[in-house]
Amino acid sequence: PGLIRVIARYGFMERPHLPGIIRQLQRHGLEIDTEETIYVLGRETLVIRDGRGMPRWRKRLFRFLSRNALRPTLHFRIPPDRVVEIGEQIRL
Repeated sequence: PGLIRVIARYGFMERPHLPGIIRQLQRHGLEIDTEETIYVLGRETLVIRDGRGMPRWRKRLFRFLSRNALRPTLHFRIPPDRVVEIGEQIRL
């Protein structure tokens, strides 16, 4: 109860606007209080380990690119004070 799942499909070059999607849902009859909406995001932290897998330089490059990627709150244009992040460490 009180949990709604919404699937919105966007193309590669499009930037989703989640508050706008919620406004569209309101027009379709769903009663959603945008001031009470909480966005749950996953966050991955990449940890380099020696040994198996990719060469070390590739792991470092992958970690660098991951750290410098656009933050999900900016990409999806959601208010940062309404976000809960769940983290995971991924060993490369």
